[in-house]
Amino acid sequence: MDVKVIHKGTIKNGIKCYDYPKVYQANLDSLEGKRFEETLELEHEKVTSLQWGYYYGGIIKGTCMKTETFRGWPYKDIEEAIRKHLRTTDKVVVFPDGSQNVMQYTDDLRQYSKDEMVIYIEDVLNFLAEKDIHPLPPDYYKYGVNVQIKK
Repeated sequence: MDVKVIHKGTIKNGIKCYDYPKVYQANLDSLEGKRFEETLELEHEKVTSLQWGYYYGGIIKGTCMKTETFRGWPYKDIEEAIRKHLRTTDKVVVFPDGSQNVMQYTDDLRQYSKDEMVIYIEDVLNFLAEKDIHPLPPDYYKYGVNVQIKK
């Protein structure tokens, strides 16, 4: 049975510094005399709560739901329509008998990294601008910010 143990940390002056060094040492001790494989990769930075807040609270609920285009739509339907428009791609599936089928695949935002979400939000803002829908910048939606908008 394969066992995969993931330890995270940082590199300082060329030395691996683990977040939980005692747990790392215990796992290392349990492998005594056994062969292992080690892979180092950058940690996947998750989408931040500020990004989720801006996307759902500012763009979808704070702006889109108040427009004529999306008036009366549940926020989940708005989000899904935009995501499908921007992030649906065709994938060709080849079956063992050689037949092919084209299937549509829509990205799952929960799998996005912080950087991927930045790009996606920019794409959403550009798409909405083409429809003459203009969400306010993210700073407007931060808790405790009192911004006056001139009309």
